[in-house]
Amino acid sequence: MQITPNKLKKDSTNEPNCFFDKEQNLVRAIYVGFLSSEEFQNIGLKTIETLKSTNTTRLLVDTERLKVLRAENQDWIKHEWFPKALSTKLTKMAFIEPDNPFGKASAQAANTVEEIVGKITINYFKSEAEALNWLNQ
Repeated sequence: MQITPNKLKKDSTNEPNCFFDKEQNLVRAIYVGFLSSEEFQNIGLKTIETLKSTNTTRLLVDTERLKVLRAENQDWIKHEWFPKALSTKLTKMAFIEPDNPFGKASAQAANTVEEIVGKITINYFKSEAEALNWLNQ
């Protein structure tokens, strides 16, 4: 079955940065541009809250427009975000990868610890449609 991507405008700066997608029954987190550590972590914490409040097992992380993931945010993901995520029902995370090589490499580097632990299955995609298809398998 082919999944239709959400119709969010990719150029919109007013889109929510984290929300429960009722149609797809998953949580979406959207990271755009050069984010300060505070902005980045606020989206991450909102994502944890949304996962908990909805008991959702699937997360779509859109980093397509993320310019780079700062080293301090990579550390925060490994040492703060993932331990909190393990207290939710999250089992599958799909990332829509950034087009730029710096964003792509830094986003993948932050997730290697959890891939080894294996409690959350993580996969990377070039498009939203591919990510949604995998999440819905």
